[in-house]
Amino acid sequence: MIRALAKWIVPSLCVAPALAGGELTPERVANLRSVASAVLAPDGKRAAYVLAVPRVAGVDEDGPSWAELHVVDVEGGRERAYVAGQVTVSALAWTPDGREIGFLAKGSGDKETALYLIPVDGGEARRALALEGAIEAYDFAPDGKRVVCIAAPGKDAAREKRREKGFQQEVYEEDAKPSKLWIATLDGKEPRALAFNGHCVITS
Repeated sequence: MIRALAKWIVPSLCVAPALAGGELTPERVANLRSVASAVLAPDGKRAAYVLAVPRVAGVDEDGPSWAELHVVDVEGGRERAYVAGQVTVSALAWTPDGREIGFLAKGSGDKETALYLIPVDGGEARRALALEGAIEAYDFAPDGKRVVCIAAPGKDAAREKRREKGFQQEVYEEDAKPSKLWIATLDGKEPRALAFNGHCVITS
């Protein structure tokens, strides 16, 4: 199955574009698209992957490559872009029933990185979970109704005001705040923090 997946993804996204127009120049190397990560669907028939798309020099703002969400059929190689353009997605994961794909992104209106879900058979991505701090990692429960995640602490309002006044210093270890472990249902109910090394307490 891995060979079948690589058979379609690698040649079509990397080698073919480079050779289609002639020799492989440094400019073309810099513009190569590449697969950053991939996860198989629970039934093994499809794979979701992050496609790294370099920014256009002199056109886009400086920064790392865009990261798009694509899905490919393992048999047959039919490929489709689900979230594309000037986007940055990461941490792909299929829901246990295989009907949706989860990913982390900072969408329009988001203050921090949030968890999104997009239906595999058509439909727009929806924000499933947002916390005060950026979500760093997550995992679905086997029943698909809950999700556990690690999130950075929210921003300190007083500290942000000091930063606006020019106080940009960081005190080693004193300014560091541990991330928190959260569990949430995917039905819109409020998430709750889990006790983790004494850094946070369970809330209602």
